[in-house]
Amino acid sequence: MADGELPLTAAQAGIWFAQILDPGNPVYTTGERVDLHGALDAEAFVTAVRTAVDEADALHVRVREVDGEPRQRFLAPGERPDWSVERVDLRDEADPEAAAAAWMRAALAEPIDPSSGTLLFGQALLRLGEDHHVWFHRYHHLVMDAYGFSLIARRVAAVASALVAGEEIPARRFGSAAELLAGEHELSAAHREADRAFFAERFPSAPDAVTLGPGAALTSHTFLREGTTLPAAVIEGLGSSWPNAVVAAVAVLLARHGSGGPEDAPGEVVVGVPMMNRLTGPNRSVASTTPGMLVTIVPVRVTVDPAATVADLVASVAAEVTEAREHARYGVEDLRRDRSGRTERSVPWVNVKPFADAPTIGDVTGTARPVSGGPVHDLAVNAQRAPDGSLHLDVDANPAAHDPTVLAGHTRRLARLITTMAGAGPDVRVGALPLLDDEEAAAALTAGTGPSLPVDWSRRSLAGLLGDAVREGGDRPAVGTLTYAELDRRARAVAAELVAAGAGPDALVALALPRDEQLVVGVLAAVYAEAGWVPLDLDVPPARLGAILEDAAPVVALVAADTAAAFGEAAPGVPTLDVSSAAMLTSDGTEAPGTDAHAAHVIHTSGSTGRPKGVVVPRAALRTFLLDMLPRTALAPGSTLVAVTTVGFDIAALELLVPLLAGARIVVAPRRTVQDPAKLTALIAETPRPLTVQATPTLYRALLDVGATLDEVTVLVGGEALPASLHADLLAAGARSVTNLYGPTETTVWSTTSGGTPIGRAITGTTAHVLDPALQPVPPGVVGELYLAGAGVARGYLDRPGLTAERFVADPHGPAGTRMYRTGDLARRDDDGDLHYVGRADQQVKVRGHRIEPGEIEAALDELDGVSRSVVTVRDDRLVAFLVGPSDLDVGTVRERLGGRLPAHLLPSAVVVLDAFPETPNGKIDRKRLPDPGTSRRRAARAPSGPAETEVCALVSELLGAEAGPDDDFFALGGHSLLAARLVARLGRGLTVRDVFDAPTLADLAAALPAEDSSASEAGSDASPAPEVLSRDGEAPLSPAQRSLWFLHRLQGPTATWTIPLVLYGTFEDGPLEAALRDVVERHEPLRTIPREDDDGVWQRVVEPDVRLHLTDTQDAEAAIEQAVREPLDVGNEIPLRATLVRNGAEDALVLAVHHVAADEWSLATLVDDLAHAYDARRRDEAPAFAPLPTTYGRYSRARTWSPAALDRRRERLADAPAEVTVAPDRPRPARPTPAGGEVRFTWDAALHRDVRALARATGTTTFMVVHAALAVLLGEDDVVIGAPVARRDEEELEPLVGLFVGLVALRVRTAGAGTVRELLARVRDADLDAVADADVPFDTVVAAVDPPRVRGRHPLFQVMLSHREVRAEEPWRSELRGTGTAKLDLTVELTETRGADGIGGRLEYAAELYDEATARTVVDELERVLRALVADADGALAGLSEGALRSGSSSDGALRSEPGGAAPDGEGRPSATSSSEGAVRSPEAERALVGVIADVLGVETVAADADFFALGGDSIASIRVSSRARGAGWLIEVADVLDLRTAAGLATVARPADGTTPAVTNAPLVDLDEDEFDDLGFDE
Repeated sequence: MADGELPLTAAQAGIWFAQILDPGNPVYTTGERVDLHGALDAEAFVTAVRTAVDEADALHVRVREVDGEPRQRFLAPGERPDWSVERVDLRDEADPEAAAAAWMRAALAEPIDPSSGTLLFGQALLRLGEDHHVWFHRYHHLVMDAYGFSLIARRVAAVASALVAGEEIPARRFGSAAELLAGEHELSAAHREADRAFFAERFPSAPDAVTLGPGAALTSHTFLREGTTLPAAVIEGLGSSWPNAVVAAVAVLLARHGSGGPEDAPGEVVVGVPMMNRLTGPNRSVASTTPGMLVTIVPVRVTVDPAATVADLVASVAAEVTEAREHARYGVEDLRRDRSGRTERSVPWVNVKPFADAPTIGDVTGTARPVSGGPVHDLAVNAQRAPDGSLHLDVDANPAAHDPTVLAGHTRRLARLITTMAGAGPDVRVGALPLLDDEEAAAALTAGTGPSLPVDWSRRSLAGLLGDAVREGGDRPAVGTLTYAELDRRARAVAAELVAAGAGPDALVALALPRDEQLVVGVLAAVYAEAGWVPLDLDVPPARLGAILEDAAPVVALVAADTAAAFGEAAPGVPTLDVSSAAMLTSDGTEAPGTDAHAAHVIHTSGSTGRPKGVVVPRAALRTFLLDMLPRTALAPGSTLVAVTTVGFDIAALELLVPLLAGARIVVAPRRTVQDPAKLTALIAETPRPLTVQATPTLYRALLDVGATLDEVTVLVGGEALPASLHADLLAAGARSVTNLYGPTETTVWSTTSGGTPIGRAITGTTAHVLDPALQPVPPGVVGELYLAGAGVARGYLDRPGLTAERFVADPHGPAGTRMYRTGDLARRDDDGDLHYVGRADQQVKVRGHRIEPGEIEAALDELDGVSRSVVTVRDDRLVAFLVGPSDLDVGTVRERLGGRLPAHLLPSAVVVLDAFPETPNGKIDRKRLPDPGTSRRRAARAPSGPAETEVCALVSELLGAEAGPDDDFFALGGHSLLAARLVARLGRGLTVRDVFDAPTLADLAAALPAEDSSASEAGSDASPAPEVLSRDGEAPLSPAQRSLWFLHRLQGPTATWTIPLVLYGTFEDGPLEAALRDVVERHEPLRTIPREDDDGVWQRVVEPDVRLHLTDTQDAEAAIEQAVREPLDVGNEIPLRATLVRNGAEDALVLAVHHVAADEWSLATLVDDLAHAYDARRRDEAPAFAPLPTTYGRYSRARTWSPAALDRRRERLADAPAEVTVAPDRPRPARPTPAGGEVRFTWDAALHRDVRALARATGTTTFMVVHAALAVLLGEDDVVIGAPVARRDEEELEPLVGLFVGLVALRVRTAGAGTVRELLARVRDADLDAVADADVPFDTVVAAVDPPRVRGRHPLFQVMLSHREVRAEEPWRSELRGTGTAKLDLTVELTETRGADGIGGRLEYAAELYDEATARTVVDELERVLRALVADADGALAGLSEGALRSGSSSDGALRSEPGGAAPDGEGRPSATSSSEGAVRSPEAERALVGVIADVLGVETVAADADFFALGGDSIASIRVSSRARGAGWLIEVADVLDLRTAAGLATVARPADGTTPAVTNAPLVDLDEDEFDDLGFDE
């Protein structure tokens, strides 16, 4: 180390590394302003600033890397660059304050490079008025903290005051910065172990991340700020511990609106608290008087107990902060190191500054406040006490994770919370603190309140209302063959008999009637008799029917001729009346007196104990509901409603009664018609219009799938979430309108409505509250639990007072004595007031519109002989029952016996028998580890004939894991293009992937096999040679794909963009798992390879298998997993695999973060299998017995070649291809893009998957090709290019290797002229097979050959990617791939098929700078819509399918959507390789130097100044060396300059003198992400 050089402190090192990871980010430049009021002597003040700044050693420092470690040296006065105080006069501006703010923002937006030798600070004096100046001081956070600036400010005031008074300048009082840092290092070293032990006890795992935003996001170059000032009385009320009270308030806000409400149980949050490290300890005298950077951020855990008092909470925070302060030199950056590079970036910071700088210079007074405090990863709260005692709050937020409007709301709520705490008495509970102000709370409650109940609605009873309407109907048709007059007479006659049988108010009548006109007669008769009715679905098993009747205890039942016998068997003790009897038809009519406080009907829903629970709905609630729905149904005399709902479902009340109020006709669809979509479609088609239909989304989708048209149909849809695609399809099918309905039975059928996909707003007389666990309203955008109150609330559960009290609770926001129903649904309200359904808060589920308690099914299963225990879950919208029982338990018998006890909608779709259930560590059933329902194996129809068939069938059986016969179709068995490539490689003899596609059966493929001895001639000269087996001595070069990723790593620095985030779920033992990880890393060299770069290339440096298992114990496992997958891997300095074990007391999660440079997704199965094998061995204290690998990745990368003919073919296919084909963005493409991304996950159901496979078989294609065709249609262009990754494991010996074998291809399909789906698929098939055949050519080579037009920030050749993978149904552990919050392209569609199972999982990754999440979801919905249209008819016309296509339009940067690849549009493209930038001035000195640099890099004697670097043999890695060596030659150029300008002459126009410095060459990133050719290396898996 050179004399005078010191290592960075831990705090400085964190900032240094963060800055070099993102060198163009100005966020590490901090700024302060001091407002000076009075007649300022500006000259004296400027002199004072120069004096104080020159005396502050810490501002005059140079940082450089020595042996990979940063070192700092304080510059002597003679070594320092010249500087001055900038003077800016803003008095003539229209708004001087706004102009000053803009000027300071612009100054802070300029990044400071701490390694460049330039100034690390800036000083300015802005004049806003005659007596108002602003002193603005900016500095890199590496060298100064807020306390240090306060020392400088006091020194400036002292010197200026002396100059103004004509006195001698006081002697310098600053200590030595070198002495400050030396002392700090000594203190840190002396206390390090004690400090580490303290935080190890506090945080045995990484601190939990709690956020008010949507989750982790990349650090932005800017931040949002909301500020407010609280009066001095607030600090006075909080007392001397006010800084701790501010920290406590932030913790309460986070616990209530971030991690969930703590009112049900104590909640813990962690906040970062800056510590000055100056006022205590032996170094205090120097630390308190010397400017510099000593502040550290320490995590402070706060327990927010709702039962505690505010005073107790503040006292606990004070104690925690005091203890942490004693160990504050061990901060977040030390935790980061001890967590092997991991840090919780999303932990909010709370920076409390108890002092305020108020410098005075004679009569001039000053007030200091921060302008920028450094990077904001998520949220930062800055609190500062002003000179007048007021409290100023600034809440800063990362704009990538927070919305300005939402941030303003959080700031208001925090301010209110602090103010409330200041005035709170000693006994006020934390849980009682309101977060919303009165206006916000009132607005939230108002937004949830439906229209007021009209007075006249309550003037008539339900019976009177319906009776009058029916009488007015007269001779109009009512239902079936009955007119309204006939219906009225029959209903009144039946009502009279009911009254005579004992029916009346709150006496229940069972309705056991067929689905015809008699059902309507029975319901209306019960209304007239003032009795409550219990509708019975006669198709349910007798046991279920008996349970309902036992619960309801009806006094009488209405039956008909064809239902009497079945009902009598189920309920022999219940008296019956036959509505079809002659006596009933001639009985005198009646209408009994009564009130609407009595029961209207009792609807039985699923019960968690296995016993159905009856919901008692009062007549007043039903009456209000019917009157609200009347106008929404569009029913009127002359219109019709087709009733499709089973009578036991509460929504049937709308179908049977609203039409009667409207004078409309009811068509009751028979049960068999409803169960057959084709028959129901025919019924709807033949029913006269106008027409109204109410059904679930599942039923509507089935109708549309069989071609239903809905012209002049009013569509009512509810019971399940309404997908946006279905909403669009219903309108496209001709629907007059689509009304989305939501509501539980407990609040009378439907409670909210909307015209779109949200569940909308409350209906008349209803209030929809979204509340936190303290039953306080939450603001828009925050998720809470949905409670429903008002006129629709049911009486409760029949004879279940305990359950009624649990779910029907007092409404604290309504009139005294009113109740609200706790739905168990999670919801959020948007800014427009519409509710959005988020999910369930309990175990209750909905399947195909039915609300189901799994416990009811489990109770029925547990009663069956042979079943000792059961668990019921939902998988892909299917009920699956898992049983523990004997091995010979027959699942068919189980389902058959269950069918005698439960209705059809409660029968599991699959039954799985297990030896035992997986359990969590505390002995509970681990539902997440239950296996996927398996599929039965099939056997081949005939045996192979001859050696060729035998060979082919054996190989296919091995590849697919299923027995294959010669008459089988490879793709029907589950094969796909990747497996076809493996099959071809194993068979050899010149066979191609296209041969597999062209062979209908395996016998046909065997017949196509040439003789063994003809393989050499068949291969031809165009084939790539197989990998050579070479010596292991020496280092192998990176493969082409690895080189691309290495270049991106050097360009960007570490980023999660290239991480494969695999999560394995199970129960793990630490020791055996870490040993097994080491075994796997040792076995597979790419997992322990660190690239090494020298003048000759980049090499694979294989190191020792040093892998550690990082342990995290947390209650918030999801947040810990997200942090683990989003933390970048620095592959230049560490192995490309990081393993983190997350524990939360239930299920362990092993997070394997693997960098793409070491693996592709094909490798994951191998990695998991090898890990499972090694783990099993290590648990037995044995070493794993791996089979030797047949080769190594190094040998593969040495021998991999590609054919020039293949490059020619790819160039020809892409000639004149459109430069941009993508979905129209929501925002212009930025010139300086970041990798920020989002994801939308989706699932395509089993039926669609089967249809896709059927279409693929019929057209000789694959699932991938069918989806490729749908994507091409969706993009809506005549010429479409998308990207796709292709695994290149053609040789058998490569199959067991972990490594990067993937190649990227551009798939071009001309859709113009393809008249049918079949024709389009033929084109897609040809394009995909041709591209796969030539996939060995590196992508960057293809880009260079095609030379497409360039636009900054846009990927060349394609902007949309489609990838596909297949996973096994049986794996050692349940696994999933996670998103990393980044995006590689505009859009990437990733599909996952599970072998042997139906249904496709999907993920859309999107660039967050281009698209909103809503747009991404629209893409997903539209892709599914197009796909369903494709599979519906292979010979159907394409015309019309792309009408809703998401066309890209003209891109915002001027690049035409379909610009041919041979010429760039105006303003687009890179500068010529033979000329410099137009109008630029070329430096002869720079040109001469750069000619030498380029020649040196290329290893030639000299080059021409206008020679193209890349044409001479340069490449992307070499361009890094040009940039690096140019610095050594005294000139600064960026890598992007080399990529853009390509010649020494061109580079000389942008080269800047390096001021004689020679920065060390490191693996730090060299340029921001705004470069044209950066994307040429486009790579994905």
